Amino acid sequence: MSSFVHHAYYGVERILRFMNIWYQNKNVPSGFLLVRYEDLKVNPYDELKKIVTFLGVSGVREKTLREAVEFTHFENMKKMERNGVINSRKLQPRDPSDPETYKVREGLVGGYRNYLSDDDIVYVNRKIETGLVDAFGYGSSYDRQRRC
Repeated sequence: MSSFVHHAYYGVERILRFMNIWYQNKNVPSGFLLVRYEDLKVNPYDELKKIVTFLGVSGVREKTLREAVEFTHFENMKKMERNGVINSRKLQPRDPSDPETYKVREGLVGGYRNYLSDDDIVYVNRKIETGLVDAFGYGSSYDRQRRC
């Protein structure tokens, strides 16, 4: 993971560059809605409702939204993946006996900390603080809040 984070072509700098480009072009085609995994974890119903509204979908019942949230709950997604419910080769684990090859693994906000060294975390945080548009909300104050 460390070599990926630091990789000159695929690493964190490239990811941040893409995120900045997306943000700079947020009005192309005509609208932009920032949806963060962290916000979906904290309040999935409200975030889904925001997404549906942004997409201009009307008439969606509250019950339907709640059922969608329940269906996509982490434990249910994990169970469906384990049972092969989603019929897509791309979404199958590479090795069913290796939990790390599953797409739905931990569902943790900040779970990357379990895969990176302290030095890599410092490196990533510094790159985010100096290289990512503030609108994403991942600056130093965000990281300090996540550690508490």
